[in-house]
Amino acid sequence: MDVTHIRTLVSIGNVTWRGHSESSLKMKRPKVPPKLTQYQLIEDLDARLRSIRVALVGIFLIILVGLVYFARDFLLPVVLAFLLALTLSPIVRFMQKRRVAPPISALFIVLVVLSIFCTGIFFLSGPVTEWVSQAPEISRKIQHKLAVLKSPVNAVVTASEQVGNIAESASAPD
Repeated sequence: MDVTHIRTLVSIGNVTWRGHSESSLKMKRPKVPPKLTQYQLIEDLDARLRSIRVALVGIFLIILVGLVYFARDFLLPVVLAFLLALTLSPIVRFMQKRRVAPPISALFIVLVVLSIFCTGIFFLSGPVTEWVSQAPEISRKIQHKLAVLKSPVNAVVTASEQVGNIAESASAPD
């Protein structure tokens, strides 16, 4: 096949390349978007950046919640100590104005809080002991009061079983 023969085939339109005709091999012009003003371009870019920013904040919050979840055994005592320090620092400052050293005032505060806690346990131990000793009697009273509700509930259960049996016998093939 010589060059003139190929030119003839091309001019006729019979030449195919991997199953495509010449007309399908022509370059198609890309769609050109309408010309946008600079303000519209900035507005479009701002909207895209806003959506990216929202996505990043969401990802950051998810990671932060996961991090706090796995570090809770460490973070809980640290946060509690920080809150106690914030709560008790005015007392330490007050005692410091009265010329008491901060370590001594901190020790004093710890002893006062511990003594209040122990006093509360001492005064609550009597009623708690009484409640524990009365627990079997209270349990019997509760069971007696609930027995009144037991008979209507049993009647409803029996009735529902009977309705179920009737429905089964009605739907059973003869």
